[in-house]
Amino acid sequence: MRMEILKLKQYNFIRMISNPLWEDENNKNGGEIQFDISTQYYTVYDQIYLDILLQIIEQATEELKHINGLRVLDRIPKQGNRIRIELWMDIDPKDQDESIRKLIEWIDTTLKKHQIDIDQSQFNKVSHKK
Repeated sequence: MRMEILKLKQYNFIRMISNPLWEDENNKNGGEIQFDISTQYYTVYDQIYLDILLQIIEQATEELKHINGLRVLDRIPKQGNRIRIELWMDIDPKDQDESIRKLIEWIDTTLKKHQIDIDQSQFNKVSHKK
């Protein structure tokens, strides 16, 4: 029997306590931290996703308990073939919460393990509050 691995264009992980909707109780007062990486890192793309996902599941740091979901979009045409990673949270990233700063530091450290360096200004903070 021959097995083939299919490369998906989008990965999603949402904790069972939450629906992947802004309106869900666990998401509606929170938001997302988004960042894009160049497709030149496509060879380590799956490793980055798996590394981030496992740390979220393990709740490797206290701040990771705020993450409700992880969404990865591959080859966004408007962004010049970039890979977007979104972390959905139960806290609003536009608030001046210490956890937001620590989450961005965690993302930065995780990416640097894969030799990817992103400027802090490239982290987009999106609020789900209306």
